[in-house]
Amino acid sequence: MSGPDDSVTVLVPMLNSEQTVRELVAQTCEVLARRGVEHEIILIDDGSSDGTWLIAEELARTCEPVAAICLTRNFGQHNALLCGIRAARMDTIVTIDDDLQHPPTEVPVLLDALVPGIDLVYGRSQHYRHGLFRRASMVIVKSILDWWFRVPFARTTTSFRAFRTSLRSSFDESPGREFSLDALLVSATRNVTSVVVRHDSAGSRRSRHTLATLMRHVTDSIMGSSFAPLFFASLTGAAVVAAGVAGIVAYVIASLAGTSLDPWWLAASIVGVLWGVTLMALGLLGNYAARLLMRSTGRRSYVVAQSSGLRGPDVGPQG
Repeated sequence: MSGPDDSVTVLVPMLNSEQTVRELVAQTCEVLARRGVEHEIILIDDGSSDGTWLIAEELARTCEPVAAICLTRNFGQHNALLCGIRAARMDTIVTIDDDLQHPPTEVPVLLDALVPGIDLVYGRSQHYRHGLFRRASMVIVKSILDWWFRVPFARTTTSFRAFRTSLRSSFDESPGREFSLDALLVSATRNVTSVVVRHDSAGSRRSRHTLATLMRHVTDSIMGSSFAPLFFASLTGAAVVAAGVAGIVAYVIASLAGTSLDPWWLAASIVGVLWGVTLMALGLLGNYAARLLMRSTGRRSYVVAQSSGLRGPDVGPQG
């Protein structure tokens, strides 16, 4: 067989997943074996407090395609995935949640969509099995991302992805503690599409995606894609300064022409100029500070405590 899925690495970030990890691995192995591709499954324990790591380590010892990585604490889903991406040794990477809401049987749907000319595929569902609040939160979050990135796939970003492993070369350096994997991928390619996949219920298991984590994802995506928010602050400050100066000029012209304007007009214009200059300065200083921080920060994206069954690149102990 030839094509983008000659070999596949499946990454599973896990948090308290002892109830689902065995079934997830069994289904994934069956699906990929049936497809006839070389594959590996990397389980990344992101600071679980239950028996997740013990099960993952057992699977890594007893099931040849499985490897397991244990992080020292909970760093976040995208951080855990970055660790797995660096350890992957296959041509294509698939990321899938640990709660079985994205069925492993849908992995071939993503792989089939990863045709020549496409580097990244998202699996989206037309009918998500979430509560009303979660669905509303997702709509708001994805609308913000759509408005920010101005690209057709922003609304379809999900944690169920397939992409070419070669994309990781564009973010070899550590992005720091706070970042968005999707922002990193978008910085590497715009050859992106999405396909409809089945979405199952998580049952009694509580999702790790709360409104707080979704909004954090928005912030990390925006700040991770560019310094435009800081530039926008400076631009807004410049506009306020211009309006303030125009107000002062209007007041002076009116006074010379013998027309009386309320003193608050001049006061408001002066305050506007001062406020605008302050905002411009904050934007410029923030831009410099952000660039210096990105170059000098020592904060790691993750720290590996231990691993089992890894046969690919070394990921640690720090990323």
